[in-house]
Amino acid sequence: FAYYGLHPAQYAAMAGELLVRRPHIRRVAVAGIRSIGVALSAVVLQALAQEGIAGQRITVRPGGHPTNRSLALDSQQRAWVVEQAAAGSEFLVVDEGPGRSGSSFLATAEAVIEAGAARERITLFCSYQPDIDSLAADDAPARWRRLHALWPARGSRPLPRDAGEEISAGEWRRTLLDGHSPWPASWTATERLKFFSASADSILKFEGHGRYGRRVLERSITLAEGGFGPQCEADAAGFVRYARLPGQPAAPKDLSSAAIDRLAQYCAFRVQSFAAQHAGWHELRAMAEFNLANICGAGRMPELALPVLQPVITDGRMAPHEWIVTPVGRLMKTDAASHGDDHFYPGPADIAWDLAGAIIEWEMPPQGEREFLGRYSALAHDNPNPRIAGYKAAYLAFRIGFLEMAAQSSGEPERRRLMSESRRRQQQARLLRNLQPAITRRAVRNSLAI
Repeated sequence: FAYYGLHPAQYAAMAGELLVRRPHIRRVAVAGIRSIGVALSAVVLQALAQEGIAGQRITVRPGGHPTNRSLALDSQQRAWVVEQAAAGSEFLVVDEGPGRSGSSFLATAEAVIEAGAARERITLFCSYQPDIDSLAADDAPARWRRLHALWPARGSRPLPRDAGEEISAGEWRRTLLDGHSPWPASWTATERLKFFSASADSILKFEGHGRYGRRVLERSITLAEGGFGPQCEADAAGFVRYARLPGQPAAPKDLSSAAIDRLAQYCAFRVQSFAAQHAGWHELRAMAEFNLANICGAGRMPELALPVLQPVITDGRMAPHEWIVTPVGRLMKTDAASHGDDHFYPGPADIAWDLAGAIIEWEMPPQGEREFLGRYSALAHDNPNPRIAGYKAAYLAFRIGFLEMAAQSSGEPERRRLMSESRRRQQQARLLRNLQPAITRRAVRNSLAI
């Protein structure tokens, strides 16, 4: 509801599709996978009840490693499965996803089977059609193919009335880049839904239903009023309409004194405009130290200092291609309001996270870094120099984990782009910590946290 454009009405429609495919169904037993599966399973149960189908529901939470979750039903849940199977119920496993592993769906379905349900009477309710062969759980493709699955029909998602060409899942690169620049790597499955308007003068981006979207819209308006982002307004179905900025996405070659000054102004503006009450650093440090230990070698793990002196809702997307160079040479920021408090690291954090991101992503030389931090310090009255090294290491640790996990769940040629960037970031991390690699690539892929 907050990130991926999922709409409850799609699950109600899937319940109707189930009855078309299996008209013999008279009863259902629904297992909602916590957390979002709780709400979605209630929608499915109610939609079926309106069609005269009796049903009951439980909720479950598989646990364990993200790529191989498992589920042990308690005695009450097992008894419920036996009772429902004896009554001839169709079992429905409901959640969004699957994620990159598929293991939550698989663990739940297999736990229900082990408790007494017939495999052929289980249907998985997914939020999209998965690429089964890319699922990362143990033996996932074979396990998945032994089950029935449903996903929303194409075109069933509510959209703004003038939504035109879709540019989600990395397709924006095909249209917005100049045709000669190499495509930046993207974990396309995690991108927000995006469309050009029919007239192509706006970009329609899903920013979240209800309060989730309102928070993003408020930040986007603040950025526009501050002269850093495009004009915007709320649209239907959780979308925000952004005016399409003239110009081209930036590249590292566009770094100049003027660009450095603009980046510093932007970070100082975020300190002023998006201060956070709290910023966690314990989990952030644990993630960074864990990843760096895997990258740089066990026993060589750095001790990171990540003090929080200027807590903000971070931008989290400081790479050059997230900026537009306008025809007059001014940098304008895109994708600036929705990642600072989403489900990836860092969450609300010290502004040093964005400072570090700008330094790394723009490939600033030492002199450029000094100029950037000095200019920011003068504008924000904050000296970030004592804490920037720790945040650069933490930023690299996160990016490497993100890229490796993305590569595991992506096909070619995206996988090559992701792996190439990961290798560059790993080298930067080793140079930053003056450490040598002491771990296999396979171990890095299987161990990193995001």
